[in-house]
Amino acid sequence: MNRVKNIQRLINLSCVNKRSGDPNIKLSSLFYSISEDDAVDRNSDIIQAVITEPKYVLCFLIVPYRGQYGSYCKEELVAFTDKEGNALSKITLSKWEVLNLQLTSSDYLKSLTISRGSDVQVVLDFQNLPRLTVVSDFWKLVKEIDASCETAREAHAYLDYYLDKKKLNDAERSILDFQEQLSKQANVLEQYQSLILQFQKIVDSCNINIQNSNYPLK
Repeated sequence: MNRVKNIQRLINLSCVNKRSGDPNIKLSSLFYSISEDDAVDRNSDIIQAVITEPKYVLCFLIVPYRGQYGSYCKEELVAFTDKEGNALSKITLSKWEVLNLQLTSSDYLKSLTISRGSDVQVVLDFQNLPRLTVVSDFWKLVKEIDASCETAREAHAYLDYYLDKKKLNDAERSILDFQEQLSKQANVLEQYQSLILQFQKIVDSCNINIQNSNYPLK
Protein backbone atom coordinates (compact mmCIF):
# COMPACT_ATOMS: atom_id res chain seq x y z
CA MET A 1 0.00 0.00 0.00
CA ASN A 2 1.57 3.28 -1.17
CA ARG A 3 0.06 5.27 1.66
CA VAL A 4 1.72 3.11 4.30
CA LYS A 5 5.06 3.14 2.45
CA ASN A 6 5.01 6.92 2.05
CA ILE A 7 4.18 7.51 5.72
CA GLN A 8 6.85 5.02 6.84
CA ARG A 9 9.37 6.83 4.64
CA LEU A 10 8.58 10.12 6.40
CA ILE A 11 8.92 8.47 9.81
CA ASN A 12 12.22 6.82 8.87
CA LEU A 13 13.66 10.10 7.59
CA SER A 14 12.65 11.89 10.78
CA CYS A 15 14.22 9.11 12.88
CA VAL A 16 17.48 9.41 10.93
CA ASN A 17 17.56 13.17 11.60
CA LYS A 18 16.87 12.67 15.31
CA ARG A 19 19.52 9.97 15.66
CA SER A 20 22.17 12.11 14.00
CA GLY A 21 22.60 13.82 17.36
CA ASP A 22 22.17 10.67 19.47
CA PRO A 23 22.53 7.28 17.71
CA ASN A 24 21.18 5.41 20.74
CA ILE A 25 18.00 7.43 21.21
CA LYS A 26 14.87 5.28 21.43
CA LEU A 27 12.10 6.59 19.20
CA SER A 28 8.59 5.41 18.50
CA SER A 29 5.87 6.64 16.16
CA LEU A 30 2.32 7.77 16.80
CA PHE A 31 -0.52 8.59 14.43
CA TYR A 32 -3.74 10.60 14.66
CA SER A 33 -6.25 9.73 11.95
CA ILE A 34 -8.96 12.23 10.98
CA SER A 35 -11.81 10.41 9.27
CA GLU A 36 -14.34 11.70 6.77
CA ASP A 37 -16.89 12.18 9.56
CA ASP A 38 -14.30 14.24 11.51
CA ALA A 39 -13.68 11.63 14.21
CA VAL A 40 -10.09 11.49 15.48
CA ASP A 41 -8.37 8.22 16.44
CA ARG A 42 -4.99 7.63 18.04
CA ASN A 43 -2.85 4.68 16.91
CA SER A 44 0.72 3.47 17.32
CA ASP A 45 0.50 1.28 14.21
CA ILE A 46 0.48 2.64 10.65
CA ILE A 47 -1.86 -0.03 9.32
CA GLN A 48 -4.44 0.72 11.99
CA ALA A 49 -4.05 4.44 11.30
CA VAL A 50 -4.96 4.11 7.62
CA ILE A 51 -7.29 1.09 7.60
CA THR A 52 -10.45 3.23 7.61
CA GLU A 53 -9.05 5.45 4.82
CA PRO A 54 -9.07 8.71 6.80
CA LYS A 55 -8.73 12.00 4.97
CA TYR A 56 -5.66 12.98 7.02
CA VAL A 57 -3.09 11.17 9.14
CA LEU A 58 -1.02 13.30 11.51
CA CYS A 59 2.35 11.63 12.08
CA PHE A 60 4.36 12.12 15.27
CA LEU A 61 7.51 10.79 16.88
CA ILE A 62 7.63 10.13 20.61
CA VAL A 63 10.99 11.59 21.61
CA PRO A 64 12.58 11.12 25.05
CA TYR A 65 14.31 14.02 26.80
CA ARG A 66 16.14 14.53 30.07
CA GLY A 67 14.99 17.40 32.19
CA GLN A 68 15.92 18.90 35.53
CA TYR A 69 13.53 16.57 37.34
CA GLY A 70 14.10 13.42 35.29
CA SER A 71 13.25 11.97 31.91
CA TYR A 72 10.13 12.83 29.94
CA CYS A 73 8.75 12.35 26.42
CA LYS A 74 7.31 14.73 23.85
CA GLU A 75 5.17 13.97 20.83
CA GLU A 76 6.77 15.86 17.94
CA LEU A 77 5.07 16.45 14.61
CA VAL A 78 6.66 14.75 11.62
CA ALA A 79 4.07 15.70 9.01
CA PHE A 80 0.44 16.14 8.11
CA THR A 81 -0.29 13.59 5.38
CA ASP A 82 -3.01 13.21 2.76
CA LYS A 83 -4.81 10.11 1.46
CA GLU A 84 -1.72 9.06 -0.50
CA GLY A 85 0.56 9.42 2.49
CA ASN A 86 2.25 12.49 1.05
CA ALA A 87 3.44 15.23 3.39
CA LEU A 88 1.33 18.40 3.49
CA SER A 89 2.76 21.78 4.40
CA LYS A 90 -0.67 22.68 5.83
CA ILE A 91 -4.23 21.42 6.19
CA THR A 92 -6.60 23.69 4.29
CA LEU A 93 -10.14 24.26 5.54
CA SER A 94 -12.82 26.61 4.22
CA LYS A 95 -11.28 29.83 5.54
CA TRP A 96 -8.38 28.84 7.76
CA GLU A 97 -5.28 26.67 7.40
CA VAL A 98 -3.57 24.52 10.04
CA LEU A 99 0.18 25.16 9.86
CA ASN A 100 1.56 23.46 12.93
CA LEU A 101 0.53 21.42 15.97
CA GLN A 102 2.68 20.95 19.05
CA LEU A 103 1.94 18.44 21.80
CA THR A 104 3.38 17.88 25.25
CA SER A 105 2.77 14.20 25.94
CA SER A 106 -0.09 11.72 26.15
CA ASP A 107 -2.18 13.47 23.50
CA TYR A 108 -2.22 16.89 25.21
CA LEU A 109 -2.13 20.05 23.10
CA LYS A 110 0.72 22.51 23.63
CA SER A 111 0.13 24.97 20.79
CA LEU A 112 -1.71 25.25 17.51
CA THR A 113 -0.73 27.54 14.64
CA ILE A 114 -3.40 28.51 12.12
CA SER A 115 -3.54 31.13 9.41
CA ARG A 116 -6.06 32.90 7.21
CA GLY A 117 -4.24 33.88 4.08
CA SER A 118 -0.80 35.46 4.25
CA ASP A 119 -1.88 38.33 6.49
CA VAL A 120 -3.42 36.56 9.50
CA GLN A 121 -1.52 33.99 11.54
CA VAL A 122 -2.57 32.85 15.01
CA VAL A 123 -0.72 30.80 17.61
CA LEU A 124 -3.06 29.38 20.23
CA ASP A 125 -1.10 28.49 23.38
CA PHE A 126 -2.64 25.79 25.59
CA GLN A 127 0.11 25.40 28.21
CA ASN A 128 -1.54 27.40 30.98
CA LEU A 129 -5.08 26.35 30.14
CA PRO A 130 -7.22 23.35 31.14
CA ARG A 131 -5.87 20.35 29.27
CA LEU A 132 -7.15 19.76 25.76
CA THR A 133 -6.35 16.65 23.73
CA VAL A 134 -5.89 15.86 20.05
CA VAL A 135 -8.50 13.11 20.06
CA SER A 136 -11.23 15.07 21.85
CA ASP A 137 -10.55 18.71 21.04
CA PHE A 138 -8.06 19.54 18.27
CA TRP A 139 -10.12 18.95 15.14
CA LYS A 140 -13.38 20.04 16.76
CA LEU A 141 -11.82 23.36 17.81
CA VAL A 142 -10.24 23.93 14.39
CA LYS A 143 -13.50 23.24 12.58
CA GLU A 144 -15.46 25.56 14.87
CA ILE A 145 -12.94 28.38 14.45
CA ASP A 146 -13.07 27.88 10.68
CA ALA A 147 -16.86 28.18 10.73
CA SER A 148 -17.11 31.08 13.19
CA CYS A 149 -14.03 33.33 13.01
CA GLU A 150 -12.66 35.84 10.54
CA THR A 151 -9.81 37.50 12.48
CA ALA A 152 -7.01 36.60 14.88
CA ARG A 153 -8.85 38.34 17.73
CA GLU A 154 -11.96 36.31 17.05
CA ALA A 155 -9.92 33.08 17.02
CA HIS A 156 -8.39 33.85 20.41
CA ALA A 157 -11.79 34.82 21.80
CA TYR A 158 -13.29 31.63 20.42
CA LEU A 159 -10.75 29.53 22.33
CA ASP A 160 -12.03 31.10 25.58
CA TYR A 161 -15.59 30.38 24.51
CA TYR A 162 -14.67 26.78 23.61
CA LEU A 163 -13.12 26.23 27.05
CA ASP A 164 -16.19 27.65 28.81
CA LYS A 165 -18.47 25.50 26.68
CA LYS A 166 -16.37 22.40 27.37
CA LYS A 167 -16.43 23.11 31.10
CA LEU A 168 -20.21 23.42 31.02
CA ASN A 169 -20.56 20.24 28.96
CA ASP A 170 -18.27 18.38 31.35
CA ALA A 171 -20.31 19.62 34.31
CA GLU A 172 -23.56 18.52 32.66
CA ARG A 173 -22.01 15.15 31.83
CA SER A 174 -20.87 14.78 35.45
CA ILE A 175 -24.40 15.49 36.66
CA LEU A 176 -25.85 12.96 34.20
CA ASP A 177 -23.24 10.38 35.26
CA PHE A 178 -24.07 11.03 38.91
CA GLN A 179 -27.79 10.66 38.22
CA GLU A 180 -27.10 7.42 36.35
CA GLN A 181 -25.09 6.09 39.28
CA LEU A 182 -27.90 7.00 41.66
CA SER A 183 -30.36 5.23 39.38
CA LYS A 184 -28.18 2.12 39.33
CA GLN A 185 -27.87 2.20 43.10
CA ALA A 186 -31.63 2.59 43.43
CA ASN A 187 -32.14 -0.39 41.14
CA VAL A 188 -29.69 -2.47 43.16
CA LEU A 189 -31.44 -1.49 46.39
CA GLU A 190 -34.81 -2.35 44.87
CA GLN A 191 -33.52 -5.74 43.75
CA TYR A 192 -32.03 -6.34 47.18
CA GLN A 193 -35.32 -5.51 48.89
CA SER A 194 -37.15 -7.81 46.46
CA LEU A 195 -34.77 -10.64 47.33
CA ILE A 196 -35.36 -10.05 51.05
CA LEU A 197 -39.12 -10.28 50.51
CA GLN A 198 -38.72 -13.49 48.51
CA PHE A 199 -36.47 -14.93 51.19
CA GLN A 200 -38.98 -13.94 53.88
CA LYS A 201 -41.77 -15.68 51.95
CA ILE A 202 -39.63 -18.84 51.76
CA VAL A 203 -38.95 -18.70 55.50
CA ASP A 204 -42.65 -18.14 56.29
CA SER A 205 -43.59 -21.03 54.01
CA CYS A 206 -41.10 -23.32 55.76
CA ASN A 207 -42.48 -22.32 59.18
CA ILE A 208 -46.03 -23.12 58.08
CA ASN A 209 -44.91 -26.49 56.74
CA ILE A 210 -43.14 -27.29 59.99
CA GLN A 211 -46.19 -26.31 62.07
CA ASN A 212 -48.44 -28.51 59.92
CA SER A 213 -46.06 -31.44 60.07
CA ASN A 214 -46.77 -34.50 62.28
CA TYR A 215 -43.14 -34.65 63.29
CA PRO A 216 -42.30 -32.93 66.60
CA LEU A 217 -39.64 -30.29 66.56
CA LYS A 218 -36.35 -31.23 68.22
